[in-house]
Amino acid sequence: MVEGPEKEIPYCTIFLVLGALTCQTLVLVGNMQASAGINAIGTSTAGWSNVGLGIAESFTGELDVVMTDVNSQLTQTISQLMTVSKTIDSVISVVGNATEAAGMGTVSLLATVDGGIPSPEAIAAAQMP
Repeated sequence: MVEGPEKEIPYCTIFLVLGALTCQTLVLVGNMQASAGINAIGTSTAGWSNVGLGIAESFTGELDVVMTDVNSQLTQTISQLMTVSKTIDSVISVVGNATEAAGMGTVSLLATVDGGIPSPEAIAAAQMP
């Protein structure tokens, strides 16, 4: 009888399969631990979000009244400032007009007639004590 090749154990294939199985198991364990950590963070965050929602609700109830009052006071203040500004503009205009009117009654000492001779009004104004 003819004998065939001798049977061998495929050690390389066995080691390759065992290595792949080990790596896949380690990845699965790591994913499970990461999932548990993310779940714990989510539980903690839910508590803090309730705190944030409570603060927002409190601000809506308490600060809304205060902000409305501040808004009305600021509006009144701006209105009063605009009135004061208009009044100051009017006063400055009146003072300017009065100053100009008073200046019209003066005689310039530099006023001259033909040839650079001072005018009689300028001479009279210069002689007044």
